[in-house]
Amino acid sequence: MPLFVPIPIRRRLGYRGGLMDSLYSVLVGQVFTANYQAADETAQELLDLQTKSGDLYRMPLVKYYLALAHLYRSHLNEAGENLKEGLQVAQEHEQKSFQALGLAWLGYYYLTVGLDEKGLEQAEQSCQLANELGSPLYVMKAQSILGTAYRHLGRLEEAVEELESVHAVANDMSFTSDEIMILYQLSRAYMDTGSWDKAEESVQNLLNLATASKMKEFIVRGQWLRSNLQTHQQQYDAALNTLVQASNLAEEIDARLAQYMIQIQKAHIYQISGNEAASRDAMIYAQRIQKKVVENYLPDETEQNVFLKDNPHSRRLQKIVDSQEPEPADQ
Repeated sequence: MPLFVPIPIRRRLGYRGGLMDSLYSVLVGQVFTANYQAADETAQELLDLQTKSGDLYRMPLVKYYLALAHLYRSHLNEAGENLKEGLQVAQEHEQKSFQALGLAWLGYYYLTVGLDEKGLEQAEQSCQLANELGSPLYVMKAQSILGTAYRHLGRLEEAVEELESVHAVANDMSFTSDEIMILYQLSRAYMDTGSWDKAEESVQNLLNLATASKMKEFIVRGQWLRSNLQTHQQQYDAALNTLVQASNLAEEIDARLAQYMIQIQKAHIYQISGNEAASRDAMIYAQRIQKKVVENYLPDETEQNVFLKDNPHSRRLQKIVDSQEPEPADQ
């Protein structure tokens, strides 16, 4: 509540610069605490103020944070458009640090859709620009997406190396939100390489930090990761209980992409533990989310096909679907 107190006061006094500063701080907080609808409204108010005043300095950042709010809710097309528009403004005003950040987040968008090579290209461009700037902050942000791209492409040793390196930087610089997002990717890289002890430590660290920071999106994702650990340990009941908690929180914050991941994981656990009916229910839930994303939030037919075929969670879902389809009868 105190965050909102200065805003109406500044508005009445006409301190537009102070108002925009306050709104920007609120926007960042809303995105990181997964208050996505409120973040959308705050961003739109900020963009309106910036356009009217001609003060476009922070417009790229506002566009980027608005894109994140859209991305986590599965509004992929809107996320991509805002990232591209923000990056264009940064390029027009020669804001190199904002260009580096925009390229990194655009890379993450492409990785989310399933355009891994394109994601890698954006991440490499971001790293090059960040290194030219010499800013440890932007180098860290760029390299975290580069490590994520390596993981998506199966270049796992490089992924672990990059992500461990940037995690140390984020930890040393006390950038908690960045550290949380890096830990999520690092945990997945550890699992992909079979480093389960490291993964368990990393997931616990992630959940501790996300809970303390009230970053609900990454509490959900941390719980999803924990369920993967429990599944590996054949603790199926515990894994399902963890997913119930994750699903409830994902529903609360409208984190549709996270819910997609959760339902696919539930379908997998039920399948390997012999509960085919429950597996089918979870699979159908995931398919409904997938259908809504493709039909409502990805108008580009190429990106629709990529999301269906190349997004790693969609590939996993298709394997479950294929395994549950009855074999054709002998002719």
